[in-house]
Amino acid sequence: MFVTQDDINELEKHGVETKTSIPAFISELCKYFNSVWLEEYRFKDKIDSLEQLNTKYLHNYPSNQGYRILDESFTGPDAPIDILSTTSKNLLGYFYGIHLHK
Repeated sequence: MFVTQDDINELEKHGVETKTSIPAFISELCKYFNSVWLEEYRFKDKIDSLEQLNTKYLHNYPSNQGYRILDESFTGPDAPIDILSTTSKNLLGYFYGIHLHK
């Protein structure tokens, strides 16, 4: 499982309400990807977990291809990072090691 109880404990220790923040993160991340990916790669199904996202769309992340997809998705001056809330940006850093800068 991608999100472990240790992750939940750590995030909650820092004030993150995981029961609401992780689903919101997944929703915002899907919206973000659908805005930057070509139509043929966009989400057609509802994504319910990071495990599902990683397996189905990020080529079994963590994997080389998954890292490449993430890197390309968040690289460039026109990346619409305003789609992501501050909490989602922090979760992106926590789970994927991507730290966004304006």
